[in-house]
Amino acid sequence: MIVTVPQLMGVIIGLFCSYYSYIQFKKRVFGVVDFFLWIGVWGGLIILSIISGFIPLTRVIYLYSVLDLVIVLSIILLFGLIFVLYMKFKSYQLKTKKIIERIAFLDVEIDKKRGYYGKQAHDGKK
Repeated sequence: MIVTVPQLMGVIIGLFCSYYSYIQFKKRVFGVVDFFLWIGVWGGLIILSIISGFIPLTRVIYLYSVLDLVIVLSIILLFGLIFVLYMKFKSYQLKTKKIIERIAFLDVEIDKKRGYYGKQAHDGKK
């Protein structure tokens, strides 16, 4: 069996990124779920790169090269990641909105206690 350059690159990239994911996990940048998700992704890339030399996997699913398969899977993965990021963004946006509302409410309450709120509303002065 001849090892091709794309196979070798897939294994090297998979190993490098797995190690980088491990470092991020140790630094507590990644949580346990994130770590196992990325290890699964990079492990899948490594396995796919190794298997492609033994089994004509790309012919079975009607793709003509390993690169086509990697591109299709990458696009699917990117859409999934975009969805997850969007959901996290919306969650943070709602949390930020609630915090801002609480701060504004507390400011109004403090102004009422100090007697500023009613005077400002009627006089237009600070």
